[in-house]
Amino acid sequence: IITDHHMPEVSGIQFVGEVRKDDGLNNATPVVFLTAMQAEVEAEIGGLYPEVYFINKVDEIQSILDIIEKYIS
Repeated sequence: IITDHHMPEVSGIQFVGEVRKDDGLNNATPVVFLTAMQAEVEAEIGGLYPEVYFINKVDEIQSILDIIEKYIS
């Protein structure tokens, strides 16, 4: 799952909480936050969710592709 932190209806953290609230398949699905506020989001999550990664919005697209490749290969 690739998500932003600032979305119109819910924050990315709220979204991840909803996805992972049940003991289903999505409990271990990796989540990548695409955000310009990595430090703030990491501090807010505080280790609540495993398999959460971050890509700064100003990073190159290759960072995104590298993370996706890691999980689909």
